[in-house]
Amino acid sequence: MRTALFLLCTIAVLAPGCSGRKPIVQDIIPESCPPVLKQVTRYFPQSVERDLDILLVFSTSAPATEQAALAGQLPRLIEGLRTPGLGGIGCSYNNPGACFIPDVHIGVITADLGVGDYDVPGCTPGGDGAKLASKPRLPGCTPPSDPFISYVDEQTNIPAGAGDPVERVKEALSCIAPLGAQGCRFQQPLEAARRALEAPPPGFLREGAFLAIVIVTSEDDCSAARPELFDPSSQTLADPLGPLTSYRCFERGVSCDRNDRAPGPRKECKPAGDHLRPVEEYAAAFKKLKKAGRLMVYSLAGPLEPIEVTLEGGVLALRPTCTGEGRSARPALRLAALAEGLAWQGRYNESSNWWPGGSAVDLCSADLAPLMSLGDAIIAHVDQSSCLPAPPLTERCGVVCAAGDQLGRDAHGQAVTCSASCLDRVDCSVVEITNMDRDDQTTAVLPRCPKEKFDQPSDPDCGSACPCWRLVELRECRPLDHGSPYAFEILRRNGRPPRSAVAVLHCSVSDSPWGSATFVGREQCL
Repeated sequence: MRTALFLLCTIAVLAPGCSGRKPIVQDIIPESCPPVLKQVTRYFPQSVERDLDILLVFSTSAPATEQAALAGQLPRLIEGLRTPGLGGIGCSYNNPGACFIPDVHIGVITADLGVGDYDVPGCTPGGDGAKLASKPRLPGCTPPSDPFISYVDEQTNIPAGAGDPVERVKEALSCIAPLGAQGCRFQQPLEAARRALEAPPPGFLREGAFLAIVIVTSEDDCSAARPELFDPSSQTLADPLGPLTSYRCFERGVSCDRNDRAPGPRKECKPAGDHLRPVEEYAAAFKKLKKAGRLMVYSLAGPLEPIEVTLEGGVLALRPTCTGEGRSARPALRLAALAEGLAWQGRYNESSNWWPGGSAVDLCSADLAPLMSLGDAIIAHVDQSSCLPAPPLTERCGVVCAAGDQLGRDAHGQAVTCSASCLDRVDCSVVEITNMDRDDQTTAVLPRCPKEKFDQPSDPDCGSACPCWRLVELRECRPLDHGSPYAFEILRRNGRPPRSAVAVLHCSVSDSPWGSATFVGREQCL
């Protein structure tokens, strides 16, 4: 490949003997191609951040049917953490079920902190105290030997269970998750998370690990600054606090375009008031725990709209903003505000995308699919997309594609389909640098895989060709978002990349976006 040797000393960060540390990339226009050809260079970290600490905060006041549905879907969160960036025997983008998950510590708490010194039915003094759960909640299941689940180097602290350690983690999470439906009606997930993280059990939080806080609740946060919010002596609409229901958390913690007690819609709602602790206080507390880019807060809760105050049996309540599969959830305005306040915690990656430090997803989605998406979101924060940033070309500037792919429409509006696969003919070269965090970096030019490995994306066995690289079609690579439906992948003999490694991909790509008439007008597989 003509660009391979070019890479070794034009990207000065790579090779011994090349001066400087900043990447220097020059454009080379092959003589056989028109002057509109572009050359791109992308850096793909091969060593995904392996250390991830997760704190799961569960509401314990939801209906039993909702809790049962959630309990059955908890393994999805773990399954979503699998990533080809961590390798695994048989692991590939088309076979993620064989991939490893990060080295994780998983702590589980409830959002039940009681109601101060008041005597309120269903609320015990101090609640669960933000203590990490480790007792079995299901008959015959095996909890971890510590107050948290540990999975490090494919070894767990779970003394019995499935032979596969990832499956054992799933079983243990379902075993200890405190999903009772009889908890205090006033749930305080933000305060519970802060207490758990400010005084964690030994060994749970690791200094260099990413931290993910995941809050699962059907109500908004009610972290009280003034315990009199829970005063049971106020019982009627004529009383200052109104009836003793969770509606108090909305009335005393949120301000809208109208703040009376008349039923009806509300707009422009945002956290306010002095009965609940300011959301900014929690954002600041969580930011202190980790450096920028190393903290993620997610909520699986109710959507923000439409907000409507109703009367249920003569008692004020918020109408649920989502229902489905035996579940309902009310708008989680404070949790959404926290996600927005943590947005600056994101980091900038090579493809010019900001990874948010917080986000909220819908609790009522069919079969709780967001649990899988939460895992995907967490792993996306510590792993970078390998999607090609533009449509790749051959050395002669022909379109590179897989047979049957829809390329777009031509100048006459006719749909154009890729007639033959030629991903193996892409004009790319790959260099891998290891020991990126040390002075003795090593650099190697990686060969492309045999053609049959391009044509059989589900086969990760590279045999005697290991390591080698190929392009594969990947569902996550959406052309309108990433520029191409294809991802770059390195096949390795043991499936696990070296630590502190970066692959540098240099490719000829189209100057026109995927689907445009100009792009479709190029000859295929030229």
